[in-house]
Amino acid sequence: MLEVRLYRYNPECDDAPYMQSLSLPEEFRSRMVLDALWYLREQDPTLAYRRSCLNPMAAIGMIRRELMRDAT
Repeated sequence: MLEVRLYRYNPECDDAPYMQSLSLPEEFRSRMVLDALWYLREQDPTLAYRRSCLNPMAAIGMIRRELMRDAT
């Protein structure tokens, strides 16, 4: 299993933001972050994220991460 830590906060019921650990099947190790978020949202409908994740500019973060990983 792959562990993901999410920063969560619901001002209607939480006193402060907190980190939540969730598990993903191992197959998500080679998939995009957005795929993981969609999967997690199916498991927990209270999960929300900005729609800008669907914007092509969001791919820049993925490209940077891959370049940094390859450089090490």
